[in-house]
Amino acid sequence: MNPFKEYEIEFVKLSNGNHSYDYTVREDFFALFENDLVTKGEVNVSVILEKNDAFYEITVNHKGTIDVTCDRCLDPILFPVDGTQKLVLKLAEEEEDKEDENVLYISLETQSINVAQTIYELICLSLPMVRYCEDADKDCNEQMVDKLYGNNKTDSTEETDPRWNKLKDLYKK
Repeated sequence: MNPFKEYEIEFVKLSNGNHSYDYTVREDFFALFENDLVTKGEVNVSVILEKNDAFYEITVNHKGTIDVTCDRCLDPILFPVDGTQKLVLKLAEEEEDKEDENVLYISLETQSINVAQTIYELICLSLPMVRYCEDADKDCNEQMVDKLYGNNKTDSTEETDPRWNKLKDLYKK
């Protein structure tokens, strides 16, 4: 069975006008892709297909949270994601691969389009390059931040090994 079948839209059978499809993507959806950028989360996705005689326009809206790690303290956080993308489907004699990222050229024989890859890419692109706990309304792990910025408190009662003192004397010369 094709795991992407749920995301297949047969646009040739549709009448002109708007057609709406709603999905909730979770861990099982993200497991279908080999990228480990996004593996867990819950995102509500709305796909609206507008069919006209000349072209098709797909609007993908998503909103939810993704499980990621904070890039500062490495704590797990639920990062909010939100975004919209419009994609225009144009019929052509052959499937073309042109530079416009918002236009998808499909052949005249194509009867359906699978939106799973588009949904996944849109979710990934809505994540910023750097993610911090503050972005998810959470405080960073103080112990980890202290270690990163050298704010560790060491016991001053510890004796310094006398061999280090000898090495320090060599450095001063």
